[in-house]
Amino acid sequence: MTGGVDVSLTAPITFEVTDDVVHCPMVHASIGGITAKFILDTGASDHVFTMEFARRARLEPEPGEPGFDHAGVEVPSFTLGDVVADFAGTTLELSGVFAIEAPAPFERWGIGGFLSPHSLYPGGWVVIDLVADELILATADSPQMSAWLKRRHPNTDLLSLEGVAGETVAVMAAIEPFATVATMLNTGSSGTEFEVAAVPGLRGAPSEAPWFGLSGSGIDGEEVSGQSLRLGGRLFPLSVLLIREEMPPPPGLVGMDVLAGTVLAVGSLPGQPVLWLVEHR
Repeated sequence: MTGGVDVSLTAPITFEVTDDVVHCPMVHASIGGITAKFILDTGASDHVFTMEFARRARLEPEPGEPGFDHAGVEVPSFTLGDVVADFAGTTLELSGVFAIEAPAPFERWGIGGFLSPHSLYPGGWVVIDLVADELILATADSPQMSAWLKRRHPNTDLLSLEGVAGETVAVMAAIEPFATVATMLNTGSSGTEFEVAAVPGLRGAPSEAPWFGLSGSGIDGEEVSGQSLRLGGRLFPLSVLLIREEMPPPPGLVGMDVLAGTVLAVGSLPGQPVLWLVEHR
């Protein structure tokens, strides 16, 4: 224990797949002796494995209720129950795991699914450190965790954000100069997106580059440049903002275009803030 912070797991984060580098952070985990990479997706409400990985790990899927991807498309799913996973020598129980058919590149990239980081460590903190590229699980109160994070990265600013209740990591944010809305901090998404209703009157050009949901379905929207995200009392310039007619709740989403190179710490207890370390201003 250091400074009141009890660290129970430190595991390396990678962005590398077999033939490419992806935008989303991943960790290695082993289930049933089978190891794969798993995306750390703060936009995920549940832990989800691919059916291909579940079969290799000798898990037994049962039919479950369908879910919906970020494009709003229904995705058939199966239940796997509680699953024991090994992360860098530390064993965790993943509760209520689901399985889906893998998106096309996952098998080639060695990805076995994605994890809901804020559901990994009940009663503690999950730190996605995208400066040191480490996943850390720790127990501490909020002031102790804040001080510990600042000691790790003294040349950053720590923003303490009030969380919005829900199944994903969400806070209040806005596109300047519009009103704040509930906004997901989504390490599984490459870009930042807001609903039309959250940016009334702001329009762009139809998106040229493809944006996709997990099902492979395209996401329609308009792209606009030169905008800024207002979050935690700071403004963050956006290279591209995608404006969508409708989004699965909440109406705002901040992706890795903003979160890359920062540190995100999420507690699992009610009332705990979302701690976010960003480049010193």
